[in-house]
Amino acid sequence: MLTRFPKNTSLSFHFAQSRVEKRRRKDNLFLKREWILRLPFLYLLFNLLQVVRLMDNIDEILQALFIGIVVASFLLQTCRYTKAIELLSECLVVVQQHSSKLKKNKLNEFRALIYCNLFKVFFLVGDYENAIHNGEKAFPLYHEIGNVEGEAEMLEKIGDVYRLTGKEVKAKERYEKALTFYSSVMIASNFFD
Repeated sequence: MLTRFPKNTSLSFHFAQSRVEKRRRKDNLFLKREWILRLPFLYLLFNLLQVVRLMDNIDEILQALFIGIVVASFLLQTCRYTKAIELLSECLVVVQQHSSKLKKNKLNEFRALIYCNLFKVFFLVGDYENAIHNGEKAFPLYHEIGNVEGEAEMLEKIGDVYRLTGKEVKAKERYEKALTFYSSVMIASNFFD
């Protein structure tokens, strides 16, 4: 098929114009793809967690929770505390919604991890009451999953927060409890060596 050129234009002008038109089409396609890439990653992750609420497959639920906790930890390390709190709270909601589908041990591991990260975020923000509240929720979960070192570390950190808030008696209680857990870990490690 022959292409007809307008009478008053040169052949080179027509080719240049067609190249510009192809480039525009290509740019429009690229911009459409780029628009998807410009969406904030957190928005996509929040939508993912919304979809997880409707899921029935346990592996997909666990994978989405793991990704959510990892991203929240990244946000925590990059000082985006409010986003980390929002994401961890969303993960907690998902865990609570799917608690009947998850094994109790796995459920408690996720809850302990979420509450521990919430403890860290609130501590870094300076909201010591919420930090203590989340730490006190994480402590028994570590006990239930059998993580003695996690129990000891959490008690020590809670003691640190109590000391910062001027509650020396409660801090001392937490430190003494942590010391008993640390000593049991040391005895067990020496026994097996």
